[in-house]
Order: sequence, then C-alpha cells, then structure tokens
Amino acid sequence: QLRLNFNISFPHLHCDFASIDLWDKIGQNQLDVTRNIEKWQLDKNGHRRLYQGRNRRDFDIEHDTHHPPLETLHADGIHAEPITNNDWSTYHEENEFSFIYFYAPWCSFCQKFHTTWERLAEETEKREIPVAIGTVDCITENDVCAEQKIQAYPTLRFFHQGIQVNQGEYRFDRTLEALLEFIDKK
Repeated sequence: QLRLNFNISFPHLHCDFASIDLWDKIGQNQLDVTRNIEKWQLDKNGHRRLYQGRNRRDFDIEHDTHHPPLETLHADGIHAEPITNNDWSTYHEENEFSFIYFYAPWCSFCQKFHTTWERLAEETEKREIPVAIGTVDCITENDVCAEQKIQAYPTLRFFHQGIQVNQGEYRFDRTLEALLEFIDKK
C-alpha cells in the first residue's frame, strides 16, 4: 500500500470539478481517487475558511448494541454532561480536554448511539481519564451547533481548551472500546 500526501490549491476552480486519477507507469490501469480529496474553501489569501467535505466512500462502522437502556444507565446520574448555548465557553474553560457528541433527538442513529456515549462517560469517570464527555442537543442548542457547523448527526469532536483537535470529526467505530482507544491516543 502506498500513501501520498500533497496539498494543491486551485483558487479559481470550484470543488465540484476537482478530480484526481492515477495511472500506472505503462498507462494500462486507472484509479479514481477523487473520493479521498478533502475540499476546503479558501479566502483570498489562501487560508482555509470552510470545510466543503469529501467524496469519501462510506465504510461500515461498528456500533455497540449490548448496553442497558439509557434510563438504567441514568439511575446513578447522568455522566455525559449536557452542554447548553450558555455554558459552551465555560465548559471548555473548566475542562482542558473534552469529547463532545452533537446529536438530534429524532435521529435514529443518535438514539442507538446514546447508550454507548453514556457508557463512555461512565468509563472515563471510573478510570479517572481527564477528558470531559459532553453532549449537545442541536435542536434545543442550535447556536452552538451552528457555530460548530454541525451538518450531520451524530457528530463527535474532540477538543483541547475549546479548540477542535482533529481536522473533521471522529469517523471510526462507534463502540465503547474504539472510543476509549481514540481517547487514549489523544
């Protein structure tokens, strides 16, 4: 497997027309790698403004399905702290590291994932991992979600002192084990 990283800017080429094809040395095999292009909108000075997305192929993501119902998990209190529009800044001032789950209550994927997120919060508390686990309901707290440019649910982001650590969102397996491994690497 070969991986090439490069950065090419075309300030006057619309993202819809950006495509990259690779040919082998003798010109027999062509590989379309367009789906792996990250598209960023640039300002007049060439600085990144908005993330336009990626034509990435969707991978199957594993989800946990064996957690007890949310009501059972909440019997000893809510561990994944709900964050509101009013306390977004304070939350990040009080927590050096935070992992935030942006969701919509009507989203079926969010409904399935909510118990895994609560288990993650319980587990980080139990292991005394210094990462705050929070949730933002994007329907009631839409100012935060608009500021964070949340466009899909669920969206998971890791922050250090209020600044997003990874470019984009957490896009890996949605299992307790995978989430804890991700936190350990940060």
